[in-house]
Amino acid sequence: MSSVSILEALVLKLENEKVIYEEINRKFLLNAKEIRDQYKIGLDINKFLDEVHKLSEEEKDIIEEKYKEFINKKINDTETFEDIFYLDLDSVRETKIRYGIRISKDLDLHLPQNAVSKMFQINQGLKTVGERAIVSVVQYFEEFFSSLLNSLIQSKPEAYFCNKSIEYKDLMKSSIEEIKKQLLENEVSNLMYSVKDTIEKIDKIHKLHLENYSDLINQYIEIDMHRNIIVHNKGCVNAAYNINVAEIYKKKEGQYIKCDKELINEAITGIIKFSYLLCYLIWKNERELDVLETVAFKFLCDEKWELAKFAHELLYKIPDIKNDRRLNYRINYLNAVKHIEGLDKTINEIEKFDTSGMEEIFYIAKQLLLENNSEVLNCIEHVYPRVFNAYTIIKWPIFIEFRKTKEFQLFINKHQYDFEEYNFDTQSNTKQDN
Repeated sequence: MSSVSILEALVLKLENEKVIYEEINRKFLLNAKEIRDQYKIGLDINKFLDEVHKLSEEEKDIIEEKYKEFINKKINDTETFEDIFYLDLDSVRETKIRYGIRISKDLDLHLPQNAVSKMFQINQGLKTVGERAIVSVVQYFEEFFSSLLNSLIQSKPEAYFCNKSIEYKDLMKSSIEEIKKQLLENEVSNLMYSVKDTIEKIDKIHKLHLENYSDLINQYIEIDMHRNIIVHNKGCVNAAYNINVAEIYKKKEGQYIKCDKELINEAITGIIKFSYLLCYLIWKNERELDVLETVAFKFLCDEKWELAKFAHELLYKIPDIKNDRRLNYRINYLNAVKHIEGLDKTINEIEKFDTSGMEEIFYIAKQLLLENNSEVLNCIEHVYPRVFNAYTIIKWPIFIEFRKTKEFQLFINKHQYDFEEYNFDTQSNTKQDN
């Protein structure tokens, strides 16, 4: 029976969170524009009143000048602000400024307090949706980490339970298996109180050498502390934040950290990288390696080039794996780097990839990376469908650039029957060479 690994589940949840954030944020931005347009007159009146408030009693001449300028501003082709707004100039000496707004069917839209309240509401929504995404990102990581921790404790229980004791009454009340389960749950729960400290603990116990990946550790800690100030300090930097984060993340106390699209994307990418790294360092058997490989390949298929590069660079370093598997990791790594930096900057590195004496699949992969499209067409004609079938040509990321060429169009025209089931528009998928 198929199941989703904890790493795959985390990636899928984070991808969902990104979609949810972008969709809700988009709706709030559209609403913000509509409300700004709808309440524009009220907002303009409020802006003028704010300017008047900032001026002193001695600056009455300036106030009168600004008032005349404001009421002469056009609202539309037939009206100015003088038609709907009146300022009691004598009231500027008082604590409160008195003004009047003409009663009409649009009065609610013209009242400055209504306009300000509506804009506050929409701005608060934009702020909240970003903050919610950061909180959810950390929550999903902690769910993942809790499961990972469960496995680590079971793999080396003596390191976690060496000073633990069980009371006789508990032994008499429960079976050994129930006691084991309860001990494990309690230990995981206790260790989850401070994930940062627990990461340091498992680093020492399992000799993960996380000091080699300090950038990722520091980024995770910053994301966690950001979540902390969202929950406990209205999203503003406090002393605890600055004490815990690395130097590059320290900010002025009281500064609000805006949760915009860029920050959320960085947080999601950072959490995925850190989680992938932990699995890479901890997982040992073939089944676990298959999961790492599957997730890394999915990054490529989804054109998440930065994540694909990171994952395949790690996989390539795994000792004691078959050579063809290591070569696949290298090809996938080069494919990701090429899409990040461009072919011009990576061509030398690709050309150094020696395929002599290897299976023909590696030679073709190299030609695909180099975008030698005529040679690719010639080669796949000889190996189709023995090495590459219609599905792999349509789906595999190594063919991404080839699928945009006239050579690809020639190939599918020749093998049209094989490709019919994929129902894609070959014209829009093809770019013609000059």
